Amino acid sequence: MSRELEQPKDWISSFSKQEWKTPAVAVAGTLASLGLIRLYSNGPVYRKTVNLKGKVVVVTGANTGIGKETCIQLAKMGATIVMACRDSSRALKAKEQVVKLSKNEDIDIIRLDLSDLSSVRQFVSDFCKKYSRLDILFCNAGVMALPKRETTKDGFEMQFGVNHLGHFLLT
Repeated sequence: MSRELEQPKDWISSFSKQEWKTPAVAVAGTLASLGLIRLYSNGPVYRKTVNLKGKVVVVTGANTGIGKETCIQLAKMGATIVMACRDSSRALKAKEQVVKLSKNEDIDIIRLDLSDLSSVRQFVSDFCKKYSRLDILFCNAGVMALPKRETTKDGFEMQFGVNHLGHFLLT
């Protein structure tokens, strides 16, 4: 009693229309699910307009990267921006870009070197002479993964001194 399997003449004809519908529905359902997950996992889109007119904002490390982008967005909202930067020439170039992109000319630069605690104290003194209050402080500046061990002017390890002690004193 041997059973012989009957071989289909044509492999395409062996699949009925119903057999093709199941994988197609599964693929379509999977793609739709992935689309919804991607849409909602990013969180809601913030659409509220914020008016920061009259608010004074200090951003450390404001001449490049996230600090500069933060300045641009806050300036678009009408805030007075104080760019706290170590390098004055780079800060001036960044200020020009912030003013151009935000159409807000209420941008100021005050020198701040977070690796030197006397510079932090001088920044605070200069800031207090120009402004009566501070509404928002973005502690953005920092160093990371220095190739060799360096110390701040005050003798602290550079990454710890800039990222923690400098901002702590500023705050």
